[in-house]
Amino acid sequence: MQKIPKWKMAVMIWLGIYPTITTFFYLLSPIIAPLPVPLKTMTLTLLVVPTMVWIVLPFLQKILKNWLNKE
Repeated sequence: MQKIPKWKMAVMIWLGIYPTITTFFYLLSPIIAPLPVPLKTMTLTLLVVPTMVWIVLPFLQKILKNWLNKE
């Protein structure tokens, strides 16, 4: 198995992180709106990081495997 170029990993992570953060922010904004910014950020990251690690990134790696491993 060859090493995936960092720029491709960065693109894949961005493709996952942007819609994930946007979705969580949209869904949670009524609940977290009154919180100070550090607590909003903590709440979002507590949900986004595990979602990215166990759901979004494995899914993206599966659908982008040909592109990620192409030289």
